[in-house]
Amino acid sequence: MGSREAFEMRDSSHELVGGDSKEQKGCHVTVAMGFCLLLLGLVICVGVGVVIFFAKTTPECPSTTAGLSNNGIWWNDPDCLTACIQQGVCEKDATKPETTAKPPAAATTTPMMPTTATPMMTTTTASAGNQPKVRDVRLPTWLIPVSYEVEMKPDIYQNDPKDFTNTGNVSILMDCKEETTRITLHIKSLTVKTYSLKEEGGADIAIDHPVYDNDREFVNFTTSTPLEVNKQYRLTLSYSGPLKNDLAGLYYSTYKNGSQDRYLAVTQLAATDARKALPCFDEPALKANFTISIIRQTSMVSLSNMPLQNTQNLSGEWAIDHFKETVKMSTYLLAMIVCDFGYKENTTENNITFRVWARKEAINQVDYALDQGIRILTYFEEFFNESFPLPKTDMIAIPDFAAGAMENWGLITYRETALLYDEKVSAASNKQRVAVVVSHELAHQWFGNLVSPTWWDDLWLNEGFATYVEYIGVDFTEPTWQMLDQFVITDVQSTLKADSLATSHPIYVEVQHPDEINEIFDSISYGKGGSLIRMMRYFLGDVTFTRALSNYIDNKQYRDAHHDHLWQAMQDEADRQQIKDDRGNALNVKEILDTWLLQMGYPLLEVQSNPPTADGKVTLTVTQSHFLQDDSQEPDPRYPSPYDYRWDVPVSYATSDHPDFDVTETSVHWFYKDDNSLKIEINASADWVVINPKQYGFYRVNYPEEYWQRLIDTQERNHTEINELNRAQIIDDAFNLALAGKLRITYAMALTKYLEKEESYFPWDSAIGSLSYVSAALERTPAYGDFKTYYKKLILPYYNKFNDSWIFDSNSSIISQYRQSSAISRACAYDVADCRDKAHELLQDWMDSGNNSIHPNARSVVYCHGVKAGGAAEWEFIFKEFQEANVAAEQIKLLQSLGCTNELWLLQRLLDYAVDDSKIRKQDSYIAVGAVAGNTIGGFLAWDWLRANWATLDEEFGSGIMMLGRFVSSATNNFFTQFDFEQVEAFVKMTGDLGTATRAFEQAKERTQNNIKYLERNQEALTDWLKANV
Repeated sequence: MGSREAFEMRDSSHELVGGDSKEQKGCHVTVAMGFCLLLLGLVICVGVGVVIFFAKTTPECPSTTAGLSNNGIWWNDPDCLTACIQQGVCEKDATKPETTAKPPAAATTTPMMPTTATPMMTTTTASAGNQPKVRDVRLPTWLIPVSYEVEMKPDIYQNDPKDFTNTGNVSILMDCKEETTRITLHIKSLTVKTYSLKEEGGADIAIDHPVYDNDREFVNFTTSTPLEVNKQYRLTLSYSGPLKNDLAGLYYSTYKNGSQDRYLAVTQLAATDARKALPCFDEPALKANFTISIIRQTSMVSLSNMPLQNTQNLSGEWAIDHFKETVKMSTYLLAMIVCDFGYKENTTENNITFRVWARKEAINQVDYALDQGIRILTYFEEFFNESFPLPKTDMIAIPDFAAGAMENWGLITYRETALLYDEKVSAASNKQRVAVVVSHELAHQWFGNLVSPTWWDDLWLNEGFATYVEYIGVDFTEPTWQMLDQFVITDVQSTLKADSLATSHPIYVEVQHPDEINEIFDSISYGKGGSLIRMMRYFLGDVTFTRALSNYIDNKQYRDAHHDHLWQAMQDEADRQQIKDDRGNALNVKEILDTWLLQMGYPLLEVQSNPPTADGKVTLTVTQSHFLQDDSQEPDPRYPSPYDYRWDVPVSYATSDHPDFDVTETSVHWFYKDDNSLKIEINASADWVVINPKQYGFYRVNYPEEYWQRLIDTQERNHTEINELNRAQIIDDAFNLALAGKLRITYAMALTKYLEKEESYFPWDSAIGSLSYVSAALERTPAYGDFKTYYKKLILPYYNKFNDSWIFDSNSSIISQYRQSSAISRACAYDVADCRDKAHELLQDWMDSGNNSIHPNARSVVYCHGVKAGGAAEWEFIFKEFQEANVAAEQIKLLQSLGCTNELWLLQRLLDYAVDDSKIRKQDSYIAVGAVAGNTIGGFLAWDWLRANWATLDEEFGSGIMMLGRFVSSATNNFFTQFDFEQVEAFVKMTGDLGTATRAFEQAKERTQNNIKYLERNQEALTDWLKANV
């Protein structure tokens, strides 16, 4: 074996001593010891390197609090940004963000990676698992987009849709408002391929590789030199991503042409999915001009917001369409479509080209929408006193579409059910839906498009206005439909029910994360927002209202607006018109309307009667309080009331000796939030008093029991003394007061006894809704048999009013047709033998003959009760017809009827089909689930299925507007037991983050608790009352 080697180690300051003699100079070590020391040295070197590395990647950054803001976390050093997000400090105090801290200008010019190379990518993710979602998701404002040049190539031509892609290029011209070294855009489900930056008209500027912040849906670039104030810069990116059938961003839809699958590419960018189609500044206030180009195969056509400018042929079967530059607009209003559809066209009297597109097999169904669209667009130009600013508008029916429709400027997209109408197949209600949705989307061309909300917390400025104005548009084109009266039933009363939950929210509500934004596309933003606009029109008067709207649009066009801008426009015009309250004071519009906008809920007006005076007068004392279905529930603490749940309430009334229900702004008595009460003087001889004529005010009224009895007596004696809308209001108020324990249920039930004589649709519609709730409550109790008997007693005269209930006069008023349809529907639902037998007979005739001669207005009833009376053969027949139907409205009737079967295994099959795209379109999944849940024997199946399939539903529908919550609402709607409540609560706790369904589950729990208390409070009284009245 060989000898051991010796070596010497010295330090500049001292010597290491080895061996036995401490006197010996130098260091003499053995080979073994030297080897160990060598290893130690290597470890030290590596350690030093690691320290240096992490000192760089986890730098000592400025205070995290200083960097936190509404607009996110912003550091000059990209490593600080990355480390900040990884460490989770970016979420610190996220509910109350501080003022934006602008990043300091870079001091050096470090060479950046060449942009032609495949870029490095850094991805940061702050939240995982059940961690709270980040809320600091707003973009910084030091760079503002001026214009975009976009070239898109949606690839829908591969054999397998899984291989479809979205590729494109975007060039963004930006104004620099504050010096910065960071560029931040929105991006989602896309990858930046190449990137470059230059000063407009100047030199290139090097930028670092993209840093993705997935939680905030950002992509960040750091520039080598500071971007200077008042200069313009152009950022050019290429990008790619998958093209899926997920109903959001740029996605693909499909339909069959015979046995062949056909595909189209379509956009749905609201509210926050423009970033899924292209990298962009995806906030409504960041408006810009867009120049769109779309690459397609020559067998297809492409559409966008503006008219086609020219088409350039490329190699082979490819072409590129170049569209004219848009007006200044928000990203969420962009639209790009590639399809092989056909269209019909006409021109408005103001020379706007108007086209309606559909599948070529359905092109004969667009005529009604085309006629309505042209007439309503022209009318709105007059109503808003503002010309439509584009040279054309297209409307197109999309086979797969999550929402009802989308108001993209110049290219409005619709579900087929909301645009297509076939008079031979579609019911009167389908015709009205087409007219109303077309009107809604055209109203948006002014409210939402021309003037957009600054941020989504003012979503109601879009949707509330369009919800009300849609009725005005259709009232112009279809004046016999009583559209302005219908608003009371369909929007005011339904929203009063929703807004009486403690888990409701104010119309104006702070939202940040996209999930929060998607959650408020609900009845509060739409129905309550519209009801507020209607109430405002009532107390300001038509002249003030319409002139103020015109001024508001004129002043804010092509810009963004806050609701205070609208209030100021109303105030200015009210001052010009010298609008006063009943005390002679000028109205303070903002103070009044903020009480309705900034707090959830609405008031209950409680009426107390004082003894009559010697001169034959009675003073009514009116007080107000927050109306909740359950007073023991605390309103959601996230939305504290700035007014202690008091409102400025416009009050008017009618009495038997002054039965004037056509009230105006001069009829209003103001009950301000600071008033203890309101005094109303009426004649002591009055048989009845009704507060809130035509339900212009968004509130409920409770009277002394003596006054309720007077209303009951009047209804039975001569119900026409009271306006039909107020007959509906009285029923709706009474049943909801009973739900809240503020009125005995026997008074509410007594109000229904006169219905045998009622011929108006509106009171019946309110009663049907109210009695449906009682039915659901009693369904599992011994009293249900008596309830059905009582209901049949009410419905038979209504059903028998028609000589032959199954023959409809399509030329009669639409309200008359609704009356007939509802009578048939209720008669069959409550076992009127003639109705059930006729429904089954008509379905069998269709099955036997192959000829569907059932009137469109009766088809929903016939299909449902035919399936219910039958078995597998009827179910299979209806499902086959559903798959083959060419009219979307007919498809929905067929789909809903599949849930009427009494066969559990068929209900389970329908649930399984709901998540099978080959059987039921994704957009219609919630309809199938709702059909099962609405079946008495299917409710528990739907709830079990929802829980078992939650992960799939969340993945497929969680990012969409309104979709996920619909599953929850339908599956839990009829929960009335403590066991039901405990199941919902357990599922919520187990699941954790419920995403866009969070509020739906909160409200499901609250509704279930309210239902339990309702039964506990009313079951005995209902049982006794029904026994006495059957």
